[in-house]
Amino acid sequence: MLNKSMDSKKAMKQKEYAKAFAIFVGVVMILSAFAGFVLRSGDPGQGSAESSIDRMNLADFQVTSRLVDQNFDSLSDALYLCPENTTLVYWIDLGASQNLTDAARTVLGSMYPPAAALRFGDSLYPGSQTKLLRCAAAFFNNTWAEFHMVKPFQIGYQGFVIPYNGYDIIPSSSANSIVVGKPIIFGAEPAIKQVLDVLGGGLYTDQLTYPLDEGSGDLQVAGLGSGSAANAAPLGGSYQEFYLGITAVDGGFDLKAMFLAPAGETEDRINDLSQRYGWQLDRQGEESSLRGRITPNQLSSALSDILAP
Repeated sequence: MLNKSMDSKKAMKQKEYAKAFAIFVGVVMILSAFAGFVLRSGDPGQGSAESSIDRMNLADFQVTSRLVDQNFDSLSDALYLCPENTTLVYWIDLGASQNLTDAARTVLGSMYPPAAALRFGDSLYPGSQTKLLRCAAAFFNNTWAEFHMVKPFQIGYQGFVIPYNGYDIIPSSSANSIVVGKPIIFGAEPAIKQVLDVLGGGLYTDQLTYPLDEGSGDLQVAGLGSGSAANAAPLGGSYQEFYLGITAVDGGFDLKAMFLAPAGETEDRINDLSQRYGWQLDRQGEESSLRGRITPNQLSSALSDILAP
């Protein structure tokens, strides 16, 4: 009976990996069309993209429609782009640490597909100076959208656009589109429209509170427990809310993780992580927190362990 149960679990995992791989292959095909059909490189201008992120001139996109113009400095900023039924969000400063970006590409890219920005990086957008600076992804209502911060460059697009709330939704393929601005919104048309509804005054998510109260870090992840999350919630999902922040500091990384009302399997796994990595575990009322240090050699495994379903 035990072997049969283990074989069943293994088969389920193989199916999940196969599904994730199929999604990934589809995204590769989509993004190939995206680069060739939608965007033609213009002169991205002079100077460092990183140093000019706070003084971007959105007119450099050279589009006539309304442009997205939102702060995008942290996960808390990204939440104001997310519909109210958002169940999981991640945000990363891609210029903070190459080690952190590489670990996020490996771990988040496999756990939360399609992760187009993490997987394809600067190659998503044309121009030798057009760097992908920050990115986020949100999962809501059985779909997803990504947000990409780049230094503005001249957009050239052919074919029709879809006007919506004053913005132009620019189809990139039969599946995905973009809306230009700070940040660029990337995803399927129905998902993009839900984000634009939020920008137009609709309700944004108010269930993810930790990024607003505790949020800091070069990589941040926030989600709801398995009772409401469409994605596989980290550490079994036996909690109301989860938050992870990782910051590059002095050649290593500081970690902070928060759990609201953890129970059962999740509590056991929190204890295990504390002992395995030497992280400090604190409990106050309904909240549990982990804080500690991660070496570069530990980064990928620690990130994988704390986000594992």
